[in-house]
Amino acid sequence: MVSESDFTWIVIAPGGAANMPLACEAARAGAWGFVDLEDVRDAEGLQHALSELGSDADVPLGVKLDACRREIWEPLLAAHPPQLTRVIVARPSRSAPSFARWSPGCSGSSWKSW
Repeated sequence: MVSESDFTWIVIAPGGAANMPLACEAARAGAWGFVDLEDVRDAEGLQHALSELGSDADVPLGVKLDACRREIWEPLLAAHPPQLTRVIVARPSRSAPSFARWSPGCSGSSWKSW
């Protein structure tokens, strides 16, 4: 039987940066807290959300991003705030070569490749 301590809870706060407090509370409770930024459509909106993460989050958090918008988020993540510790990539291509082309960008000096 698997004990509760063998589980890692993941809480994804919906609605973008406006619900960051929910992700922060989840992280304080021992879960991996994520802010869902998948629906952010432009670089300015994403920059604003990441700025809020850097200034408002007092615990390590992750973000959920849309793989189809890599050209928007990849440059912004290059200088990620220290609180940003994990990334969920939603809707990735089903093509292994396509994934292989962009996944090395995730494994730079400050990113881990899973």
